[in-house]
Amino acid sequence: MKKKILIAIGIIAILIVAIIIFMAVSDMIQEKKLMEEFQYVEGLTEKEDHETDEIKEASLERVITKGDYGKVETSYKQYLKDVYGNMENISKILDDEKITNSLTSENYKEDGPDFVTTKKYLTETKQSLEEGKNKYYELLTEDGAMKYIKEQNLDSYYEDLYKNEIKVYINQEEREDKTVEESINDVISVLSTSEKIINFLSENKGKWEIEEDSIVFETQKLSDEYDKLTSEI
Repeated sequence: MKKKILIAIGIIAILIVAIIIFMAVSDMIQEKKLMEEFQYVEGLTEKEDHETDEIKEASLERVITKGDYGKVETSYKQYLKDVYGNMENISKILDDEKITNSLTSENYKEDGPDFVTTKKYLTETKQSLEEGKNKYYELLTEDGAMKYIKEQNLDSYYEDLYKNEIKVYINQEEREDKTVEESINDVISVLSTSEKIINFLSENKGKWEIEEDSIVFETQKLSDEYDKLTSEI
Protein backbone atom coordinates (compact mmCIF):
# COMPACT_ATOMS: atom_id res chain seq x y z
CA MET A 1 0.00 0.00 0.00
CA LYS A 2 2.79 2.39 0.93
CA LYS A 3 4.52 1.58 -2.34
CA LYS A 4 1.36 2.43 -4.31
CA ILE A 5 1.06 5.76 -2.49
CA LEU A 6 4.66 6.62 -3.33
CA ILE A 7 4.08 5.69 -6.97
CA ALA A 8 0.95 7.89 -7.07
CA ILE A 9 2.85 10.78 -5.50
CA GLY A 10 5.64 10.28 -8.02
CA ILE A 11 3.18 10.32 -10.93
CA ILE A 12 1.56 13.51 -9.61
CA ALA A 13 4.97 15.15 -9.21
CA ILE A 14 5.90 14.19 -12.77
CA LEU A 15 2.62 15.61 -14.05
CA ILE A 16 3.18 18.88 -12.17
CA VAL A 17 6.69 19.19 -13.56
CA ALA A 18 5.40 18.38 -17.05
CA ILE A 19 2.70 21.05 -16.76
CA ILE A 20 5.25 23.62 -15.55
CA ILE A 21 7.60 22.76 -18.41
CA PHE A 22 4.73 22.90 -20.90
CA MET A 23 3.64 26.32 -19.62
CA ALA A 24 7.21 27.63 -19.67
CA VAL A 25 7.79 26.40 -23.22
CA SER A 26 4.40 27.76 -24.28
CA ASP A 27 5.28 31.17 -22.82
CA MET A 28 8.64 31.12 -24.61
CA ILE A 29 6.91 30.36 -27.91
CA GLN A 30 4.33 33.11 -27.38
CA GLU A 31 6.98 35.65 -26.45
CA LYS A 32 9.09 34.73 -29.49
CA LYS A 33 6.05 35.18 -31.75
CA LEU A 34 5.29 38.51 -30.10
CA MET A 35 8.83 39.82 -30.58
CA GLU A 36 8.80 38.76 -34.22
CA GLU A 37 5.46 40.50 -34.74
CA PHE A 38 6.77 43.66 -33.10
CA GLN A 39 9.74 43.67 -35.48
CA TYR A 40 7.50 43.03 -38.48
CA VAL A 41 5.09 45.86 -37.65
CA GLU A 42 7.90 48.27 -36.82
CA GLY A 43 9.49 47.50 -40.18
CA LEU A 44 6.21 48.34 -41.94
CA THR A 45 5.80 51.62 -40.08
CA GLU A 46 9.24 52.73 -41.23
CA LYS A 47 8.23 52.44 -44.89
CA GLU A 48 6.63 55.46 -46.49
CA ASP A 49 5.31 54.10 -49.78
CA HIS A 50 1.57 53.67 -50.08
CA GLU A 51 1.94 50.06 -51.21
CA THR A 52 2.34 49.00 -47.57
CA ASP A 53 -0.94 50.62 -46.40
CA GLU A 54 -3.02 47.47 -46.81
CA ILE A 55 -0.33 45.34 -45.17
CA LYS A 56 -0.18 47.76 -42.25
CA GLU A 57 -3.93 47.61 -41.86
CA ALA A 58 -3.94 43.80 -41.97
CA SER A 59 -1.07 43.46 -39.50
CA LEU A 60 -2.66 45.87 -37.02
CA GLU A 61 -6.02 44.10 -37.16
CA ARG A 62 -4.73 40.59 -36.50
CA VAL A 63 -3.65 39.11 -33.15
CA ILE A 64 -1.29 36.13 -33.45
CA THR A 65 -0.44 35.55 -29.76
CA LYS A 66 -2.55 34.31 -26.87
CA GLY A 67 -3.14 34.97 -23.19
CA ASP A 68 -1.27 37.84 -21.59
CA TYR A 69 1.00 38.11 -24.63
CA GLY A 70 -2.12 38.56 -26.73
CA LYS A 71 -3.14 41.44 -24.48
CA VAL A 72 0.26 43.06 -24.94
CA GLU A 73 -0.02 42.64 -28.70
CA THR A 74 -3.57 44.02 -28.73
CA SER A 75 -2.54 47.07 -26.68
CA TYR A 76 0.46 47.75 -28.91
CA LYS A 77 -1.54 47.52 -32.11
CA GLN A 78 -4.45 49.55 -30.78
CA TYR A 79 -2.02 52.30 -29.85
CA LEU A 80 -0.54 52.32 -33.36
CA LYS A 81 -4.00 52.25 -34.96
CA ASP A 82 -4.97 55.30 -32.92
CA VAL A 83 -1.74 57.12 -33.80
CA TYR A 84 -2.03 56.53 -37.53
CA GLY A 85 -5.81 56.89 -37.56
CA ASN A 86 -5.57 60.29 -35.90
CA MET A 87 -2.86 61.44 -38.31
CA GLU A 88 -4.94 60.32 -41.29
CA ASN A 89 -8.01 62.16 -39.99
CA ILE A 90 -6.01 65.36 -39.55
CA SER A 91 -4.55 65.04 -43.06
CA LYS A 92 -7.97 64.49 -44.61
CA ILE A 93 -9.36 67.59 -42.93
CA LEU A 94 -6.38 69.73 -43.94
CA ASP A 95 -6.74 68.57 -47.55
CA ASP A 96 -10.52 69.07 -47.65
CA GLU A 97 -11.45 71.46 -50.45
CA LYS A 98 -14.55 72.52 -48.52
CA ILE A 99 -12.33 74.71 -46.35
CA THR A 100 -11.55 77.02 -49.25
CA ASN A 101 -14.83 76.44 -51.09
CA SER A 102 -16.84 77.85 -48.19
CA LEU A 103 -16.17 81.39 -49.38
CA THR A 104 -16.89 80.89 -53.07
CA SER A 105 -19.76 82.45 -54.99
CA GLU A 106 -20.96 78.95 -55.78
CA ASN A 107 -21.36 78.15 -52.08
CA TYR A 108 -23.00 81.53 -51.48
CA LYS A 109 -25.60 80.62 -54.09
CA GLU A 110 -26.16 77.07 -52.86
CA ASP A 111 -26.16 77.56 -49.08
CA GLY A 112 -26.91 81.27 -48.65
CA PRO A 113 -28.29 83.36 -47.25
CA ASP A 114 -28.62 81.42 -43.97
CA PHE A 115 -25.64 79.11 -44.55
CA VAL A 116 -26.92 76.37 -42.24
CA THR A 117 -24.73 73.67 -43.79
CA THR A 118 -21.64 75.87 -44.01
CA LYS A 119 -21.89 77.02 -40.40
CA LYS A 120 -22.21 73.45 -39.19
CA TYR A 121 -19.26 72.34 -41.30
CA LEU A 122 -16.98 75.13 -40.10
CA THR A 123 -17.83 74.56 -36.42
CA GLU A 124 -17.40 70.78 -36.59
CA THR A 125 -14.18 71.03 -38.59
CA LYS A 126 -12.60 73.41 -36.09
CA GLN A 127 -13.59 71.10 -33.24
CA SER A 128 -12.20 68.03 -35.05
CA LEU A 129 -8.89 69.77 -35.69
CA GLU A 130 -8.55 70.90 -32.06
CA GLU A 131 -9.27 67.36 -30.85
CA GLY A 132 -6.91 65.84 -33.40
CA LYS A 133 -4.12 68.24 -32.46
CA ASN A 134 -4.48 67.50 -28.74
CA LYS A 135 -4.62 63.76 -29.34
CA TYR A 136 -1.55 63.91 -31.61
CA TYR A 137 0.64 65.33 -28.86
CA GLU A 138 -0.96 63.24 -26.11
CA LEU A 139 -0.12 60.00 -27.95
CA LEU A 140 3.54 61.03 -28.18
CA THR A 141 3.83 61.08 -24.38
CA GLU A 142 4.70 58.08 -22.23
CA ASP A 143 1.47 58.41 -20.25
CA GLY A 144 -0.54 58.59 -23.46
CA ALA A 145 1.10 55.45 -24.83
CA MET A 146 1.16 53.48 -21.58
CA LYS A 147 -2.55 53.91 -20.84
CA TYR A 148 -3.27 51.21 -23.44
CA ILE A 149 -1.38 48.53 -21.49
CA LYS A 150 -2.42 49.87 -18.08
CA GLU A 151 -6.03 49.09 -18.99
CA GLN A 152 -5.12 45.39 -19.25
CA ASN A 153 -4.09 45.12 -15.57
CA LEU A 154 -1.09 42.89 -16.35
CA ASP A 155 2.03 42.12 -14.34
CA SER A 156 4.94 44.54 -14.62
CA TYR A 157 6.81 42.00 -16.79
CA TYR A 158 4.24 42.36 -19.58
CA GLU A 159 4.04 46.13 -19.12
CA ASP A 160 7.82 46.29 -19.58
CA LEU A 161 7.57 44.21 -22.76
CA TYR A 162 5.08 46.73 -24.11
CA LYS A 163 7.05 49.75 -22.93
CA ASN A 164 10.30 48.54 -24.49
CA GLU A 165 8.60 48.27 -27.88
CA ILE A 166 6.43 51.37 -27.71
CA LYS A 167 9.23 53.72 -26.64
CA VAL A 168 10.33 54.12 -30.27
CA TYR A 169 7.06 55.99 -30.89
CA ILE A 170 7.37 58.21 -27.78
CA ASN A 171 9.30 60.95 -29.47
CA GLN A 172 10.37 63.87 -27.28
CA GLU A 173 11.91 65.73 -30.21
CA GLU A 174 8.78 65.38 -32.33
CA ARG A 175 6.61 66.42 -29.38
CA GLU A 176 8.61 69.61 -28.99
CA ASP A 177 8.44 70.30 -32.72
CA LYS A 178 5.47 72.62 -33.20
CA THR A 179 5.24 72.23 -36.99
CA VAL A 180 2.10 70.10 -36.82
CA GLU A 181 0.51 72.38 -34.24
CA GLU A 182 1.29 75.48 -36.28
CA SER A 183 -0.10 73.94 -39.48
CA ILE A 184 -3.33 72.99 -37.73
CA ASN A 185 -3.60 76.38 -36.03
CA ASP A 186 -3.20 78.12 -39.41
CA VAL A 187 -6.16 76.20 -40.79
CA ILE A 188 -8.20 76.81 -37.64
CA SER A 189 -7.50 80.52 -38.08
CA VAL A 190 -8.82 80.35 -41.65
CA LEU A 191 -11.91 78.52 -40.45
CA SER A 192 -12.53 81.13 -37.73
CA THR A 193 -12.26 83.97 -40.22
CA SER A 194 -14.53 82.07 -42.60
CA GLU A 195 -17.07 81.80 -39.78
CA LYS A 196 -16.95 85.58 -39.30
CA ILE A 197 -17.56 86.13 -43.00
CA ILE A 198 -20.39 83.62 -43.20
CA ASN A 199 -22.03 85.06 -40.08
CA PHE A 200 -21.67 88.54 -41.55
CA LEU A 201 -23.42 87.46 -44.75
CA SER A 202 -26.11 85.64 -42.80
CA GLU A 203 -26.76 88.64 -40.58
CA ASN A 204 -27.03 90.88 -43.64
CA LYS A 205 -29.10 88.58 -45.83
CA GLY A 206 -31.18 90.47 -48.33
CA LYS A 207 -28.51 93.15 -48.56
CA TRP A 208 -26.26 91.30 -50.98
CA GLU A 209 -26.52 89.13 -54.09
CA ILE A 210 -24.34 87.24 -56.53
CA GLU A 211 -23.88 88.79 -59.95
CA GLU A 212 -21.70 87.00 -62.49
CA ASP A 213 -19.94 85.04 -59.74
CA SER A 214 -19.19 88.18 -57.71
CA ILE A 215 -20.83 89.33 -54.52
CA VAL A 216 -22.49 92.75 -54.65
CA PHE A 217 -23.72 94.65 -51.57
CA GLU A 218 -26.43 97.26 -51.18
CA THR A 219 -24.07 99.78 -49.62
CA GLN A 220 -20.39 100.59 -49.84
CA LYS A 221 -20.13 100.26 -46.08
CA LEU A 222 -21.16 96.59 -46.19
CA SER A 223 -18.82 96.01 -49.11
CA ASP A 224 -15.93 97.54 -47.17
CA GLU A 225 -16.71 95.43 -44.09
CA TYR A 226 -16.76 92.29 -46.24
CA ASP A 227 -13.45 93.20 -47.89
CA LYS A 228 -11.89 93.83 -44.49
CA LEU A 229 -12.96 90.40 -43.24
CA THR A 230 -11.74 88.58 -46.34
CA SER A 231 -8.36 90.36 -46.14
CA GLU A 232 -7.74 88.55 -42.83
CA ILE A 233 -7.41 85.21 -44.56
